Amino acid sequence: MQTLIISISYIVFGITWWFLPDEFFQSTIITFDKWLIFIILSSTANYIILRSYKIKVISNKTIKEQYAGLVDTTLDGYWLVNSKGNFIDVNNNYCRLSGYSKDELLKLGITDIEASETPEETENHIKKVIEKGADRFETKHKTKDGKIWDAEISTVYLRAKEQFVVFIRDISERKRMVNELQLKENAISNSINAVVMCDQNGIINYVNKSFLKMWGYDSESEILYKDSSSFVEHPEKAHDVIVHLKKYGNWIGELTALRKDWTKFVARITASVVKDEKGNISRMYASIIDMTEHKKYEKEIYKLTQAVEQNPVSIIITDPKGNIEYVNKKFIEMTGFSREEVINKNPRILQSGLTSKEMYKSMWKSLIEGKEWHGEIQNKKKDGSYYWQILILSPIRDVDGKIIHYLAIQRDITDRKNLEEELSKYREHLEDLVEKRTIELSASEEKFRALAANSEDAIMRFDRFNRHLYTNPIAFKMTAIPPESFIGKTHRELGFPNYLVDLWEEAIQKVFISKTKSRIEFQLPNGIWIDWILVPEFDKNGSVYTIITSGRDITLIKEYEKRIEESLQKEKKINELKSKFISTASHEFRTPLTAIQSSAQMIKRYSHKWNKEKLDEHYNRIDESISYLTQLMDDVLTISRSENEKNILQPELINLDEFLKMFLENINYIKGTKHEIIYDSSISGKMFMLDNKLFKSIINNLLSNAIKYSPDGGKVEIKIEQIENDLIIKVKDEGIGIPQDEIDFIFNSFYRTKNAMNITGTGLGLDIVKRAVELHKGTISVASKIEHGTEFTIKIPL
Repeated sequence: MQTLIISISYIVFGITWWFLPDEFFQSTIITFDKWLIFIILSSTANYIILRSYKIKVISNKTIKEQYAGLVDTTLDGYWLVNSKGNFIDVNNNYCRLSGYSKDELLKLGITDIEASETPEETENHIKKVIEKGADRFETKHKTKDGKIWDAEISTVYLRAKEQFVVFIRDISERKRMVNELQLKENAISNSINAVVMCDQNGIINYVNKSFLKMWGYDSESEILYKDSSSFVEHPEKAHDVIVHLKKYGNWIGELTALRKDWTKFVARITASVVKDEKGNISRMYASIIDMTEHKKYEKEIYKLTQAVEQNPVSIIITDPKGNIEYVNKKFIEMTGFSREEVINKNPRILQSGLTSKEMYKSMWKSLIEGKEWHGEIQNKKKDGSYYWQILILSPIRDVDGKIIHYLAIQRDITDRKNLEEELSKYREHLEDLVEKRTIELSASEEKFRALAANSEDAIMRFDRFNRHLYTNPIAFKMTAIPPESFIGKTHRELGFPNYLVDLWEEAIQKVFISKTKSRIEFQLPNGIWIDWILVPEFDKNGSVYTIITSGRDITLIKEYEKRIEESLQKEKKINELKSKFISTASHEFRTPLTAIQSSAQMIKRYSHKWNKEKLDEHYNRIDESISYLTQLMDDVLTISRSENEKNILQPELINLDEFLKMFLENINYIKGTKHEIIYDSSISGKMFMLDNKLFKSIINNLLSNAIKYSPDGGKVEIKIEQIENDLIIKVKDEGIGIPQDEIDFIFNSFYRTKNAMNITGTGLGLDIVKRAVELHKGTISVASKIEHGTEFTIKIPL
């Protein structure tokens, strides 16, 4: 019965104490931990109850044993500390936490294990706790071996005994987890990608800053607890994604998103689900990228790729070791190999074995030194047939100047080589034929005369004094001089031009002296070309006593050679243009591509820290660089079409005055504030038949150059008038001018004057202008003076 009463008293008092509000304890003069007060009050209550029932009180020794057992079984560390901070008692759990034994700790004080406060700060802290009566705070302790760990302290000051009761809890793992959670939350909150979290039905319960910015909202309150499908153009597609996620757990794809202002953008979404311990979906998570800029870059890259893919010459790109990474369509047509058959292979699969090792050594020596190489090589196709090609090799460097690729441009010249070989064989055959005929003629004069009289070649015989001894009838056809008029006379006496006489006599005397046959080519006054072979005739003593010559009309051959030479020169000019393009493009492409790469990297790394103005600055830089690359490609394609005679004039009626006024309004954005454009026109209301696109290119290049090459500003004048049947356009600036010794070259492709090297440009603009003017059957002239400006005058017949 007594035991029952004691148990009931414990339960009633404990319940009463536990449900007392915290304010009850905080309002007391000295604040105690609830469990300590519970022990004290429970013990007091039991003491009173036991006395009322006259039950013998538990001895002090028993209470101490129970108290010690309670302290040692708690999971927290325990101290009993005097007012100076020295340990009076510690439990086993704190010994475990600190690495000290109990005996070692009882010789120490708080300052010996405190890691975040100086001894002075600890002393001041003890004084504050004495004043307050109790405290709860976090600090750091150090173990015996020097390791630092996080501790949560709960302490009560017992004034009667001038002692502290302290409980210490190891919160290192909790702190680590809180810090890790905070880092993850910060990473998600500040991610460049938009992040959204939803419940299993797609209702949004979290978005980060990038989501607000990407969709144009000011605060989370505008978005939270709304259906995620309301933020895309087609809600039904969003619902399909949720169904997919519930079934498969993840989804990657693109949707058209709707901003707050109803504008649209393509969003690249990577979504997944989070499940609880029972395997049920607790939330859905998605990371989103705005693909607007990416899509624009894709279009530009596609345009550049097509320019290379559809190029009329074969293009190969290799890695630094020479292994093929890319070939265009023309390469496949030229060699018969498919892309799959050559990718990651070395170009030596094309080698015919007919090109010398010395040429390959020279090639690689130039490439390793970072130089361009070009030459003619005979390679082998997939089917085993051989072909000739002009090969241009160039190294491609990264922004640091390191060679990262090699570019090879190939043009098939097999037909040209075959023609050259045929021509060479013909010459050898002709030489052999003449020599054979000469031998036969030497054997028999009668036979000689018979053959000579019927030969289609002009046959003549000369003595040592350059006089004619014989001439066959064909000479009459070639010279209109009767054969009998030649005999006994020299060419000089016959009235041939002095330059031909000197050539003939020198060649004849050379054969007399050398005793070997010779050969010359010359053109008669009537335009006929003669291939003239001179063969010595020997007497019995082995001396040369006459010279027999055979002359063949090679006018058609010379014309054919001329066409071949013109073709070769044209091909050489095209190759020079390609070489200049590669050289210029490697520089002109590198600068804007470097700007694009730099801005893209900066946006990737720092956009989450930047404001809209800073981001727009880098977006504008990227956009300007792409516009520059596009204009450069357009200029090169214009030149290419002109070289291949693909530019056909497409005239239409144009109100030129209105056209120019509108054009000048649009060009204001590049002129800045330092330039003043003056427009003088006397053609108001008149219509002209002009190619709109070509004429726009003429004006754009001339005005852009006038502004660009006037870096200090000044007037830019454009004057247009009709004088009789001619349209006259003049563009004048006050810029740096053109050196007189370079004026004749400024219309050449890629030509830059010496005084303009520090001004950005490709040297294509004036070439394009001249071609466009000439397609209109017009002319362009230039007058310039250094540091006083330049004036271009265009005259187009109407």
